[in-house]
Amino acid sequence: MIIVLLGKSVSENSRVGNFILGRAAFDSEAPPDVVERVGGRLKDRHVIIINSPQLLQTNISDHQITQTVRECVSLSDPGPHVIVLLLEHEQCSTEEQERVEKLLDSFSERLFQHTMVLSTQEPTETNDILQEIIQKCSDRHFSLQRSSSPDDLLRAFEDIVKMNDGRHLDVGHFSRSS
Repeated sequence: MIIVLLGKSVSENSRVGNFILGRAAFDSEAPPDVVERVGGRLKDRHVIIINSPQLLQTNISDHQITQTVRECVSLSDPGPHVIVLLLEHEQCSTEEQERVEKLLDSFSERLFQHTMVLSTQEPTETNDILQEIIQKCSDRHFSLQRSSSPDDLLRAFEDIVKMNDGRHLDVGHFSRSS
């Protein structure tokens, strides 16, 4: 199972990647423009996680986005099974929504079928923009709390894989156009 983590914070992405794998595999001090690929086993599943912490930052150029998406695509060949958007309720602005939609459109029009939103904080209030993004992801949202287990998250990932008949997201247009 190939999972791509998209976020804007190196430390948050690393924390989630390490949580999934159950070990310290990602460096929370890594530069934000570094895309990391780490493999491991979860139960009886081989899992590859591609960690791209900068892609949701609003201050990176379209060129940087394209280059980073290409790198994610090549590292996830033949394509990811699950895309995880690391979004927080309090931080989700209209600008971030536009960034998320632009980024997701650059991968594939079928991307939302493979995507879930993951947040690491309890919401203090409802954020309409975040709710809209979650709805586009077929209402798939996982809130990572102290009581959460990697097994719970793995089940959510497996549900996405099952819903897509085990197929990965076809992002071939990137490998052909590069």
